[in-house]
Amino acid sequence: MDYTTRFILVTAVSALLALLAGCASTTAGSKLAPIDPPAPALSTTPTLEHTIGGYSFHLDGGKMVTSVKMGRLLQDEILTRWELAGYIRNFEYVQSSKFSGGTDYQLTLGGTQNGESSVGLQFLSGLTLFIIPYTVNTDFVLEYSLQHVASGCIYEVTAAADYHTLVGWVALPGALFGGNGARETWTRLSRSLYQQLVDAGAFANPVSCADPDEELSDS
Repeated sequence: MDYTTRFILVTAVSALLALLAGCASTTAGSKLAPIDPPAPALSTTPTLEHTIGGYSFHLDGGKMVTSVKMGRLLQDEILTRWELAGYIRNFEYVQSSKFSGGTDYQLTLGGTQNGESSVGLQFLSGLTLFIIPYTVNTDFVLEYSLQHVASGCIYEVTAAADYHTLVGWVALPGALFGGNGARETWTRLSRSLYQQLVDAGAFANPVSCADPDEELSDS
């Protein structure tokens, strides 16, 4: 095999692998509807540290990363959206709840992330170089525990969402030209969790630990 033929072969294989890596399209599920972006609750954006608590990640067919790593990836998506929207000034990850106490808020992620798929179909898809597609249905139940450092007030909220992934050559048009359902789902989760926290009394000035519903019933 001469140099030119070898170069063409290597280029073709590299292109094939790149295409295979992108042959997945996602669509947002119906568990969490689109949400209008909430307005920032505070005029001065607070600082935040976050950690991973009892967060569990499962994927049928095996997972490539740990639950903590997947939780961090998810938190980066959500909190980056918070930062861009002006809800927080910045955020930092700390291991094993080792908060510094030097930020305005401390956030702990709990809950579950489950990816349901046919392991047999995944195997067949791999054997056929993804000519036979397979699907993964990903469900989230996120639990946020947010503590205001100065007052010690803790606010807890939950949000559930899902998205669906199609893997295979048939998904290539959607991967190249379609919307990204995973990103849309992360956006919905970020807005829902923030709005719920605001409704629960977090990010208020002045801060109150009282339940807003209890305050209404007492008045």
